[in-house]
Amino acid sequence: MTQSRSSLLSASEAADLCLLLGLCCFLYFWKLGSLPFYERGEGREGLVIWEMIHSGNWILPAVNGEYIPFKPPLFHWLAALVSVLTGRLDEFVIRFPSALMATSGVLLIYCTARRWWDRGAALAASVVLATSFGWWQAATIAQVDMVLSFFIGAALLLFYSLYRSEIDRKRKAIALAILLAFATLAKGPLGLAAPAIVIVSFLLVQRDLRFILRLPLLAGGLAYIAVAGLWYACAYAQGGWAFLQRQVVEETVLTGVGEYGRNQPIYYYLPVIFYDLAPWSFFLPALASFLYQRRNTLAADRLLYPLLWFVVTLGFYSLARGKRGIYMLPVYPALALLFGAWWAKLAAGKEEWSAPARWLGWLYVIVCITSAFGVGYYIAGGAEHLPVLTKKLHSVGVLEMSGADLLAMKYALVALLGLIVFLAWNLRRQAWWPSFAAFAAIAILQLACVRAVYFPHFVAPRTFKPFVAKVSERVAPPVPLVFYHGFDAAVTFYSGRHIPEYEAARATLHLPYFLLMWEEDFQRIGQTNKLALIDISEGEGPALRHHLVLAQPTTSAALVERANPAGKSKGE
Repeated sequence: MTQSRSSLLSASEAADLCLLLGLCCFLYFWKLGSLPFYERGEGREGLVIWEMIHSGNWILPAVNGEYIPFKPPLFHWLAALVSVLTGRLDEFVIRFPSALMATSGVLLIYCTARRWWDRGAALAASVVLATSFGWWQAATIAQVDMVLSFFIGAALLLFYSLYRSEIDRKRKAIALAILLAFATLAKGPLGLAAPAIVIVSFLLVQRDLRFILRLPLLAGGLAYIAVAGLWYACAYAQGGWAFLQRQVVEETVLTGVGEYGRNQPIYYYLPVIFYDLAPWSFFLPALASFLYQRRNTLAADRLLYPLLWFVVTLGFYSLARGKRGIYMLPVYPALALLFGAWWAKLAAGKEEWSAPARWLGWLYVIVCITSAFGVGYYIAGGAEHLPVLTKKLHSVGVLEMSGADLLAMKYALVALLGLIVFLAWNLRRQAWWPSFAAFAAIAILQLACVRAVYFPHFVAPRTFKPFVAKVSERVAPPVPLVFYHGFDAAVTFYSGRHIPEYEAARATLHLPYFLLMWEEDFQRIGQTNKLALIDISEGEGPALRHHLVLAQPTTSAALVERANPAGKSKGE
């Protein structure tokens, strides 16, 4: 009987993992390479990978032949390896590491929750993570943060296993050191500092800080140095102090104190978490109530560790002055675990948690109905009667939707209304697993619509890819092409060549040569320097601020500056 039950559980777990793998493939890999780069960071990471492939330098490639990369190379190594194996280098390949690590994170959360609690909690936790907007968005863009978040999460979960078990302690400690080394190779010292603070905080709460001394620190330290230290030594040998200045001082220290990056208030991440955890963030008050009621048994229920993981990481990043929404990515696995444990208890019929969950569920139904009405009003042509809404929709490219896109929106709206009715019916009778399936289905439908219908219109005015294709046809090597008072990594990547700055290349330039410059700069100095306008971009870049101009000097004289009222170029 025991053997039969074990086989059945194994089969059910395999089915769950296949289901989750299929879900992740749909959410993360479907149309992964269909959109050109539309965020500034994507072009930067893509250009590093391009340099690795074309220069053969996988340690510290000189990006555009000029500057040191901003981040360590683990993300770039993964994409470059895929490029070598497939013989291609495009948006799909460059975004592939993010999608791969996001999928791995979802499967890891399932396995963890299954081991800690039960199958219901495991499915709930993994689906919450997979369908959260912030996790999905990071899985489909080329940035290093998803790789960092996976290895931070894997390291923290392995430490907890190490702490609770005496079995294979040395082997687990070495594996932990290697995971921390990979996190460091994803985004520098932050990959070690962020999980270390969580681990130390947990041990302080447990009043067991001496546990660290019981670990094989020498073996772990040697493993860490062998993985992360070796690359840092090689990179320092190539780049010297300039390498440390760029990747450690500027990217880590100065970003944290606000000298680099975006300075934001200390509460900045609270609305970010609510937005990026949607739709599940509607239930955060109920989850908080659940955790408070179980405050005396958090450790025994294995809720203390993910709770500290979330709170300490949130506090750590909130204290830094430089903030970006994607920095919160490492907390979502912890929140997913907490949600999984709570929902499993809720579905088991715990009456004290059903009332707040039901009312919050009804709130979400109201929000969905309102959103469906707004979409329907737009499809019916009502947006033109609301000037403020029309202006907003135009700014994000929605007004350009027509034909097949509008038809897809109509079908999605019908499906959404059906899911809302199904959700409302199950909330009324407190059928929590069907309700969870409805929440998940609504989230999947929304993400699919964003990817297939909305994003193409959102991206079109933000990319320079079509413009670069025309430039490449007009200006083929060896004809010189240079940037004037500006640089765009995506433009350089799509051009498939180095595009130096004008000042650096001026001494070697001879007619004919071409300039890439921002429209404002062309208007400022074009007539004075007798520049011929060859073409102008349709897109305005990631921030929707500047058209890019291809210009050709008609004289061999050096370009003469004309005073800029702003005192500097407006280029990005």
